[in-house]
Amino acid sequence: MKKEIEITQEELKQMQSKKEMKQKMAARAKAFISEHSEQIQEAQTQMGELKQKYTAVPNSNDLSTAQKRNSLRGESFWKRLVIGGNLNITETNPISVDFSPVLGWKFNKLSEIGITGVYRAQFGADNGGISTFENNEVYGYSIFVNYVIFKNFFGYIEGGNISQISGTEERSTRKWHQSLLMGIGRKFKVAKYLEMQAILSYNFLHDNRQGVYDSPIVFKTGFRVLK
Repeated sequence: MKKEIEITQEELKQMQSKKEMKQKMAARAKAFISEHSEQIQEAQTQMGELKQKYTAVPNSNDLSTAQKRNSLRGESFWKRLVIGGNLNITETNPISVDFSPVLGWKFNKLSEIGITGVYRAQFGADNGGISTFENNEVYGYSIFVNYVIFKNFFGYIEGGNISQISGTEERSTRKWHQSLLMGIGRKFKVAKYLEMQAILSYNFLHDNRQGVYDSPIVFKTGFRVLK
């Protein structure tokens, strides 16, 4: 019994020592926080700003090692690839639609660059119903850049080169016309792997004599495959 009592007393002493040590450490921590409150507040503010810009900060003194939130560093080629298409109704009588396949590359989560092709198809209606016929006169290509400026809204710039046959049947020539579109677009997620886009832009190189587009204002709708 005496030995058990001594063991119990020793355990109580150790528990008391641990309790006193915790109290001392807590008191010292409170004193340290009180003495360095301004520096701690500044450090917390800095860490908050870093968390908004970066997903990982191995060394706050060397931000070249940090990874930004909009970064795609380390992502696969497929993750960066942009696949989709746009369409634009250029005329209503007959209905003329420009189909544009899109292939691009994402610099990061906010910006991308790519190329598009352009092919114009026309649809007419008669007593037999709606008919489709090929129009080999208009085709072309363009290069585009977009950048997300606020949530699902993005700025859009596109430079294009459109080819069209002009002149008479006896003397016809193919001419290339340039376009420069600048505008704004919005993204709409409609399915797990599908995103729709609406783009409203202005063609700063529009010329009514060309006959490629009826108006300098261009509205496009399209889709993107999400990965």
